[in-house]
Amino acid sequence: MTDVEKAVASYKDAGIPLESVWLDRTYMDNYQAFTVDSDRFADIETFTGNLHAANQKLMVVVGPGLSSNDAKNVYYSDAVQKNLLIKSSINKDASSGDALTQVVWPGLSGAEHTSVFLDLYNQDAVSLWHQALGDLYAKVPFDGLWLDMNEATGVCNGECPGGNKAAIAEEEPKSAEFLAGQPEGGNSLVNGTWYTAWKDQSASSTYELPFIPGQVNLDNGTISLNATHPSNGFSEYDVHNLFGHLEGKVTREFFSSPTVKVLNDKRPFIISRSTFAGSGAYVSSGLGANSRTWESMIQSVA
Repeated sequence: MTDVEKAVASYKDAGIPLESVWLDRTYMDNYQAFTVDSDRFADIETFTGNLHAANQKLMVVVGPGLSSNDAKNVYYSDAVQKNLLIKSSINKDASSGDALTQVVWPGLSGAEHTSVFLDLYNQDAVSLWHQALGDLYAKVPFDGLWLDMNEATGVCNGECPGGNKAAIAEEEPKSAEFLAGQPEGGNSLVNGTWYTAWKDQSASSTYELPFIPGQVNLDNGTISLNATHPSNGFSEYDVHNLFGHLEGKVTREFFSSPTVKVLNDKRPFIISRSTFAGSGAYVSSGLGANSRTWESMIQSVA
């Protein structure tokens, strides 16, 4: 928090106009969505109040998933109980509601935590998303949101089964042998992904799709295309490109909710990395990460 405060003060000292402050995932508790690090950002509410007093705004990043490391996590436990999570077709675990798991952001000091994803076609899941955003607003009265990683992206291709990379590593030699025998799968894809970690590639595997552009599968670095939405039975194969669009839509609805009356009469400012045709009615499109260079600055304003 101190570094952010110093950065804001440096703008003022240099006479450089500053309209808003953007907080990336470092404000979170171990990079878990809808949390705030109470140690490093203990004074975030006061900081935000000072920004508003100076007619400045605060943007915070929000990830696409719910942390599933702690069964006591209120959002996760509620989603499991009400069957609100996108389901895995291969990693059956009743305690997690058969939910697809990914690692969206590795935690601090390399500690990883798994995430699960809401089936936003279900109105109860939308209500839970709104609840989580409302709880976050109570901790950090933000002015806008930055929806990141919402393709949805993860460090594994398809899913990270239970987030257990040690178990995956044990299967890698078998997986390499399996893939080597595939007529179209000659490239080595042993990188801790579910379709290289499971010896038995079932008929529902997304590995052998009818069209694989380039040398990687369509679930490369994103959630599995054979995952399903329990509310309507849709598979990610059919609706994957709508994930970010739907998240943007329901987030826009939150800005008009009674939970944040102070924002109701203002034009919502929501940036989404993943969009689809029609997303402009709800969000603005962000291009993802750039570099701290003059070239990136030109691209951001051109």
